[in-house]
Amino acid sequence: MDFEASLDTMEVDADNLEVSLNTLLESSNVDTSELSVKNDFAYYNVKLPSINLPEFSGQYIDWLQLKSQFVSLIHDNACLSDSQKLYYLQSALKGHAKQLQTVNDSYSSLFEALEGRYENKRLIVNSHIAELLNPNKIKFESAFHLRSLIDSIQSHLRALKQLELEPNALCESMLIFVITQRLDDESRKQYEMELHSNDLPKWNNF
Repeated sequence: MDFEASLDTMEVDADNLEVSLNTLLESSNVDTSELSVKNDFAYYNVKLPSINLPEFSGQYIDWLQLKSQFVSLIHDNACLSDSQKLYYLQSALKGHAKQLQTVNDSYSSLFEALEGRYENKRLIVNSHIAELLNPNKIKFESAFHLRSLIDSIQSHLRALKQLELEPNALCESMLIFVITQRLDDESRKQYEMELHSNDLPKWNNF
């Protein structure tokens, strides 16, 4: 409803702007016969799906994603008051994160408290490494589970890259060793059969 109200206001502003521009051009003796201001707002008067706010339960591995999404949707939204931002932030917190105590009940104090507790690069990195070194074992041949494994590993590697941690040859060899131990027997056999030299396999090829 807020979106639709804002859209109505924008349409009125656009109409007023068109009248003002035409008045200004006419007073300046500008030929307006070839000039036009096209109102395209009607094309965008559609019902968009609501955006679900991210949730945070106190897992270090989820903090940076929560912060990035929340900042773009709520924190930097100049249309929201601090009390509204506080409501949205409290609604996003679950589990241990919801129990966090602050000096006062303001939005800024709660947001700063969350940053102080969960924006710990060492613990965030450790959480991603733990996930990389302990993926779920695939018990039988399954394309679905292989894709899920790949997606999970790649998401953790991207997160570490954002933290300025690039994989090197040693890291890639260790990852390949760990993940091959989690493959089902048939997939692991097929992979071994594809190796045609004694050189260390590359991560992208793997």
